[in-house]
Amino acid sequence: MNKKNVASNYLVMAINLGFPIIITPVVSNLLGKTDFGVFSVIQVIYVLISAITDFGLSVFGTREITARHHPLEKVFWSSKVIRLTIGALGSLFLILALYFLKTIPVNFYSCFSIVAVSIGYALSPFWAANGLENTHRIISVYTVSRLFSTAIFILITFYYKNLWVSVIIFSITILLPNLLAFLVFLKTANILRFSFVSLSLIPEILKIGWPTAISSIMSVFFNGSVVIIVKGYFGFEVAAGYSVADRICRALLSVFAPLTNSLLPYVSSGFILAYNEGSKRILRTTFLLVPIYTLSAFLFSIFGTFLLSIFGKQYEEYITILQLLLLWSIFSIINNILGIQFLVALGKNRLYSSLFYFSSVILLLSYFILPRIFGINGIPYSLILSEGVFMVLLCIAVYITDREKSKQIV
Repeated sequence: MNKKNVASNYLVMAINLGFPIIITPVVSNLLGKTDFGVFSVIQVIYVLISAITDFGLSVFGTREITARHHPLEKVFWSSKVIRLTIGALGSLFLILALYFLKTIPVNFYSCFSIVAVSIGYALSPFWAANGLENTHRIISVYTVSRLFSTAIFILITFYYKNLWVSVIIFSITILLPNLLAFLVFLKTANILRFSFVSLSLIPEILKIGWPTAISSIMSVFFNGSVVIIVKGYFGFEVAAGYSVADRICRALLSVFAPLTNSLLPYVSSGFILAYNEGSKRILRTTFLLVPIYTLSAFLFSIFGTFLLSIFGKQYEEYITILQLLLLWSIFSIINNILGIQFLVALGKNRLYSSLFYFSSVILLLSYFILPRIFGINGIPYSLILSEGVFMVLLCIAVYITDREKSKQIV
């Protein structure tokens, strides 16, 4: 595993995580509970549009670039054009859905921000850099531009104290750094000349990317857009409180995300060499990653009240929500290793997607039932239940797959 690439992935995730965490207390105190609730829902929409724009192409592209089945230019530009196209269609769909569902006010500002964010995520070159294991070459410009744009966001929000001005500027903090990183990557990877989309490659991209894309979009919709569901049940103010607890939990998850991101090319290349080599690489990291994450989640749970108070004293009452979400996150880490790092790395995308669909149905049913019984606690109960079922199914799938592969080796 390339240490520079791992370190760069950590830095990117630290930036993507740290800057929103830094601005959240500022926004929550300057905008008030209701406007912060709207802002939190919009940020969830950004996460959803990122999953739609990605369309499973990050996993496909990283695997293809690592395996070198096709020239870099063809994989990169074909994936990029498809991402931009899907991002545009996804933005239009989301805007129409928000308009008819009346989830948030649909106006110029909200529409502009959604389109800007979709373009930013579509242009992001980090999946390709990760496949080449040279993320360190574009990290400087991304870091500086993200830092500068975030500082501008804080100053403008402090001065205007206006929800929609904050929404516009925040979307630019996503668009600008990704655009600059994209331009730098073109130069460092020496692919300045545009390569027309390879028509023969598109069916392969869609075939491999589709199951992962649907799983990813559904995962974001059912897990990431919980804030929208909370808003539907309990209103913007409760959604703001849940968003704070959720953000702290996902902050911890994001600390470990760069390692899991770097694992994919590392494990995939291992499976290309031999099945046993890929399995060994997974086991080495699993026995280190899971215990450390579990201990970290326990410490976050102990100091949960203090962490919530950073965002405002009014959020301390959401300590139980935070503790339940931390429990869910442990299951999520385990499922990432079993699903993405093992099954998807072996090319068993459809099997992974089928198991995910089943757990998603359980989650959807739980969202309809448990909040009516347990109130706001019913939301994290639903997440824990579905993630637990998903983990059991993945364990069975991994066991069966391992036995099949072992017989083939013998």
